[in-house]
Amino acid sequence: MDPIRKRIYTLGRYLDSSIRSVDNLKSDFYVYDIQSNRWSLVCDDTGAVGGPALVFDHQMCIDLEKNTIYVFGGRVLSCLSDERAANCPELPVFSGLYIYEGNSGKWRKLRDDCPAVGVPQSAGSKEIKSRIGHSMLFHQKSRLLYVFAGQRQKEYLSDFFTYNVDTDEIVVINDGHKSEVPSAGFTQRATIDPETNEIHVLSGLNRDKDKDKERDKDADRADRDKGTVGASAGDEETVKNSFWVYDIPDNRWSCIYRNHSSLDTDSDATNNNNTIGADTETTPTASTAASAVVDAGDTACGEPCQPCPRFAHQLVYDHIHKCHYLFGGNPGRNQSPKLRLDDFWTLELKRLSSEELLRKCRRLVREQSYREIIQRAPQRAIQYLQNQLSQTFDHSVPDESRAFQSLAALMFQCEGDTDSPNPVSMETDPPDDPNYRSRTKVFDTIVEYFPEDMTQPKANLVDLVLI
Repeated sequence: MDPIRKRIYTLGRYLDSSIRSVDNLKSDFYVYDIQSNRWSLVCDDTGAVGGPALVFDHQMCIDLEKNTIYVFGGRVLSCLSDERAANCPELPVFSGLYIYEGNSGKWRKLRDDCPAVGVPQSAGSKEIKSRIGHSMLFHQKSRLLYVFAGQRQKEYLSDFFTYNVDTDEIVVINDGHKSEVPSAGFTQRATIDPETNEIHVLSGLNRDKDKDKERDKDADRADRDKGTVGASAGDEETVKNSFWVYDIPDNRWSCIYRNHSSLDTDSDATNNNNTIGADTETTPTASTAASAVVDAGDTACGEPCQPCPRFAHQLVYDHIHKCHYLFGGNPGRNQSPKLRLDDFWTLELKRLSSEELLRKCRRLVREQSYREIIQRAPQRAIQYLQNQLSQTFDHSVPDESRAFQSLAALMFQCEGDTDSPNPVSMETDPPDDPNYRSRTKVFDTIVEYFPEDMTQPKANLVDLVLI
């Protein structure tokens, strides 16, 4: 879409193999003028004038400054009469990187797809691995195309690279072997905010790997304890929506939201599980205008407070009002394979201010102090609850008000419960400090708000020892 010239461009389509022919495999290129409400045919076959052949599952980006369109990837449609398809009918053909110059109306190929297996690569070639179901974004200020993930035949890709449209240079940010990237998947959706220099990625159909399971082991273990998510083995496909933010200057990925279920889950579309990142608040709003802070099992005005996991959905971003819009998709249910969604959501990311972050950290520390005071002096604990701990809550927020009121019940639980909330483990806890485990939990929660270079290593120290 060109918001300056008020135009929408469309290129490519899919045809079933049974109806393909040489005549209907032309790649027509259309433009829609929003102001005049009229469609126009720009070119009846872009493949005949130096552009891409008829493709599907490709990506397009527009350079508003120079009025150019970049098209990358996608699978080329072919029929049995094509020479390439006749020679290698089982080998799909992928499209490369093309540019369309709107001022001159000319197409030009910038990069070829990487050679097929067994074909030697010529010296000095500038080929890149094409794919389908990927994400491509254009940063107007830095003049870079960002390409992430996708699928090539049976291979799920999670590489991440940039292409400089002015210098014709490619820089690989991540080759796909690092663990701190979103899971390899298909039809993930991505948006970019050129003002905050951030890329947002909402995953779709995932191909889980061992590194992903290790990274998500805490969230997955909690779900298994609740009996809500079945364990997946090997390379099982799962509908697992997670929302990631990539900080471009710091070259850092952060997962701020998870909502997942297996493909076999046939529960209600809104009955799902999620994990919210500690540094943000997400506020999705349903088409009924009912809004609520995302939380597991919450609803607002009888409506679901979050969308169910899905793939093949659409996601767009309003960088002026900092709001995402999500529509439709496939929930991926094996028992209902034809089920498609038509719900409409908005998503806002709200970062904690410095004051809110400080208040939250104080609350965590004082809650732990309150629990320890209960064990020694219950009467003093009441005063501590009403004064020091009460100051760390925003009582105008219903959720925080209920959380504060529930703290008073801890004194009665402590008196009537023979099992201590902080049991002493002779194997893992110091025998002279029964609060060691709970204090460690508070510490681990607080350090999540700090950069990794200011905290202790997250990996197991045993794994760091070379054997």
